[in-house]
Amino acid sequence: MGIVEGIVGRLSECMVIDSAACSRVRHKLSGCTKCTDICPANAIRITSAGGKVVVDWDRCTACGLCASVCPNRVFTLKLAD
Repeated sequence: MGIVEGIVGRLSECMVIDSAACSRVRHKLSGCTKCTDICPANAIRITSAGGKVVVDWDRCTACGLCASVCPNRVFTLKLAD
């Protein structure tokens, strides 16, 4: 795949985050840190106030590792309209 195809492929997808599905958000005693541990850019954090999964999009490289390790499907790729 060439550079242009890779860019077009990335632009046709977007990441959807379902914070309510996160075990750390649902259960304060949950010790799951799979997404934050695997993120090579340290772009993911889970807030304590309000309980949300937050992605720093300026740091995110769109590698998809977070989606691949999350047992609760917090991160999903959707095709853009």
